[in-house]
Amino acid sequence: MKQQSGVIEVIILLACVVIGFILAGGLVDTNYKSPVDPTTIVSQTLQPATTSTNPSALQMNTFAVQTTYAPPASVDMQYYITTYHFVTPDQQLTIDPATLQRLQAAYPYALAGVQAYNTAHPSNHVDLPLVLWWYGVEVGRAGFDFWTFSYCPSLGGSQYSPTGVCPDTSSGAWQLGMGHQFAGAQTLIDEAVQNIYGAGYNLQSIASPVTQKIGSSYIPPATVGALNTQGISIISRDPKISAYIDADALSPATVPADPKGKPFGLGSYSDATWQVYSDYLNAVLNAWPQISQ
Repeated sequence: MKQQSGVIEVIILLACVVIGFILAGGLVDTNYKSPVDPTTIVSQTLQPATTSTNPSALQMNTFAVQTTYAPPASVDMQYYITTYHFVTPDQQLTIDPATLQRLQAAYPYALAGVQAYNTAHPSNHVDLPLVLWWYGVEVGRAGFDFWTFSYCPSLGGSQYSPTGVCPDTSSGAWQLGMGHQFAGAQTLIDEAVQNIYGAGYNLQSIASPVTQKIGSSYIPPATVGALNTQGISIISRDPKISAYIDADALSPATVPADPKGKPFGLGSYSDATWQVYSDYLNAVLNAWPQISQ
């Protein structure tokens, strides 16, 4: 009996050792990394860019909303054909390396602006790839940076002047930043600043990265309501604000009931142009893993 009892005690001891080993992770492959759950959202606050060495003059703004890195509703072209009336691609476009770099640089700002817009307008949710598509197809592929871009046909030879003030403030011809229209900025600038930076915003901090990049000595007033045309053109080129304004223009509310109708107020675009724009969206969706990395 004593020998039998001793065997039992040894078995129990070995079992305890094995259980302890497992609980300590001894049988777990420490090099294993679980695949990312596409429904997981990881919060990360973005900070506005500034190279100022005078923090008292340029107090950093904080975002009114928490920026989250989440997958878009879809990177399937068929979703955009059905939802936004794009057309089936008829050629496989490839985004050139320089434009891809510009889209990658724009991504975190576009994400912040779109998230702020969707938080403020939950019933008019905008798909993030559309904002990057619009920047790419209208601005980026032509070689322009979103901080400095300003296009005004009325300025003639200087129509791409970063510091030029366009006389066309209501026609929609003046495009800035990520491709937003100045007319849209006039309407949404206060809402965008408040929803991105909160009630305690600092316009000098918002303007500083833009003025440094375009070589302007402009100093903004204390409040959005006091901005003049030049001020709106500069503040709205903050890429988060530009993305917010673009989001409003690219929202589902702009999609006509007619399934053949073009969205975003682009009804005047020819079918041939819309085909190219659809092909380019398909290229952006195909490159989304690189753009959003």
